[in-house]
Amino acid sequence: MKNKFYLIVIIFIYLTFTIYPQIKKTPKVIPIDQSSKDISLIKFKNEIFNAIEKKDTNFLVSILDTNILNSFGGNGGIQEFWDMWQMEDPNTSFWKELKKVFTMGGTFIDNNKNMFAMPYLFGIWPEDYDPFSFVAAINKDVEIHENPSKKSKIIKKINYEILMLVDFEDENNNWKKVMTVDSVYGFIQKDFVRSPIDYRVILQKEKGKWKITSFVAGD
Repeated sequence: MKNKFYLIVIIFIYLTFTIYPQIKKTPKVIPIDQSSKDISLIKFKNEIFNAIEKKDTNFLVSILDTNILNSFGGNGGIQEFWDMWQMEDPNTSFWKELKKVFTMGGTFIDNNKNMFAMPYLFGIWPEDYDPFSFVAAINKDVEIHENPSKKSKIIKKINYEILMLVDFEDENNNWKKVMTVDSVYGFIQKDFVRSPIDYRVILQKEKGKWKITSFVAGD
C-alpha cells in the first residue's frame, strides 16, 4: 500500500514540474525571414516591391507561373488569376494583399531551397494548433481590449502569441475576439493578427529564375 502511495506522489510531482508547465507555456510564432540566404531571391523581392509601387501588371504577368494556384476550387492559370483579382480595375485589392504578404518574412519549404513561402507563419506554424481556430499576433505589444474599440480598456499586451478565436460578429470586420493560453478573453484589431492560411505566396526557382506559383488563401 505504501509503495502505491509513493508511486502516486512521484507521478504527481512529475506532472507538476514537467508536463503541466509545458501545457501552460505561452505558444508563440516568432517572425523569421530566410530570404537573405539567396541573393537572387532578395533581388526578386525588390523587383516585386518596385512592381507593387508602380502597379506594373506587365511585370507581374511575366513572373506568374502558367499554372499558378489561385484557389482550391478552380483550375488555376494566369487568366483565372487575372479575372479573379479584376486586374483591369486600378483599384483592385490585389496589390494591397501582395504588399502585405511580401512585407512579412518567409521561409524555405524544401530542402534544396528552391521553394519559398511568405508570410513566415505558413512555413513554421505549429501542427498542434488548428489554423482555422487559431491566429497569431504579428507584432510586439499588441493590445487586447476589453471591448471592440480602441478606446476601451487594454487588458493585456502580447508579443507574437498564438490565440484562440472566439465566435464574434463584427459588422465592419475590424476586430477579432480571442482567448489567450491563460484564459484571458478580449478583442484585438484584425490587422495585428494573422492565420497561417490567410493569403500567402509560394515562390519557386527554376533554372535560376523565381516565379510565383501560388497566391492563395484557405486550405
